[in-house]
Amino acid sequence: MSAFLTQSLQQFLSGIRPECLLVASTKAWNIFIDAVVISSNSHSLPALALAVYLALQTARLPHIVAHIAPEHINSGENIQNIGSGEFEVDYDLKNSVPIPDIEKVGVVIFVGNVGENILYDLSGDEMAVTDGLLAVGVLQNGQIAYTRRICISSAQRRSCLKRSIIKNMLEGAVVMGKELIRKSKEDIINQADNNRIGDSIDVLKCLNSQHKIF
Repeated sequence: MSAFLTQSLQQFLSGIRPECLLVASTKAWNIFIDAVVISSNSHSLPALALAVYLALQTARLPHIVAHIAPEHINSGENIQNIGSGEFEVDYDLKNSVPIPDIEKVGVVIFVGNVGENILYDLSGDEMAVTDGLLAVGVLQNGQIAYTRRICISSAQRRSCLKRSIIKNMLEGAVVMGKELIRKSKEDIINQADNNRIGDSIDVLKCLNSQHKIF
């Protein structure tokens, strides 16, 4: 992976505070995500960022029960400071919890301009002829998490974007980002509902089979 992609994804994930992943004073969750872009006629960053976003949205951490010495139970101290370092892991999916600070991870929108015209979701050919190109990180509340200018051609390196153009590009990226997140959440909910329906059908089939056996 190029240094640009690595740095961009690290900045993309910087909203998740490391201390939120602590299990005990000496233990923490390590989250690994494998993302593969099979083919693309555009830049890889938006697709990778969306894949990471979807993976984190659907990921769950096991519930942790920390062991606390009896004298500290009602002390009001932070559990990470007074715990013995020992804990139990509850692997029951029903008791799992979302990744903390997940709302601080968004999607990346590429937006470019040709003169006064603003372009989104650009192909490789379109990116090569734009006057300017921005990668904009957008959170679900519409906040812009970060902005990076991308220069593919020497002409883009020499060009200077007008303030009004940048403003329009950022405003459009926010609209596109919020809509992408909204649709992604709808797809996640629909997929979860379909899985529950499938599980219910499997249970009914199992009950019918048992009834026939008896």
